[in-house]
Amino acid sequence: MSAADRGWWTIDVADDAAGEDYAYVLDGGDEIPDHARRGSPGACTHGRDTWTTQAHRWDDASFAGASARRCRSLRAARRDLHRRGTFAAAITHLDHLRDLGVSHRRALPVNSFEGSHGWGYDGVALFAPFSRYGGPAG
Repeated sequence: MSAADRGWWTIDVADDAAGEDYAYVLDGGDEIPDHARRGSPGACTHGRDTWTTQAHRWDDASFAGASARRCRSLRAARRDLHRRGTFAAAITHLDHLRDLGVSHRRALPVNSFEGSHGWGYDGVALFAPFSRYGGPAG
């Protein structure tokens, strides 16, 4: 790795490295996780990480928000919307929620956490969507 500005370190990684696990080793010590990672294999936030590429590009130029005065909000975890608890499964319920009058869906944090059930407030892997929700690809 090479030193960059303001204490950051960088490395160029080949595009075909996506899906490979990695960890940092400083001065021959133990493996440590990358706390700015974008993927965590399984449900482990303290182990090796998975190299991911940012293939998705947000495009919200045509988005028009709803009026806050007419807001009917629902706050729920993915597992509360469907027994599979994935991003894809939750999407299948959006039309039903709209038909019930819900105009805004407030997502709980989606970052990785230890175990199979959590609220996402662990603060460990803030940039890595929980693998069981669908991970970065989901």
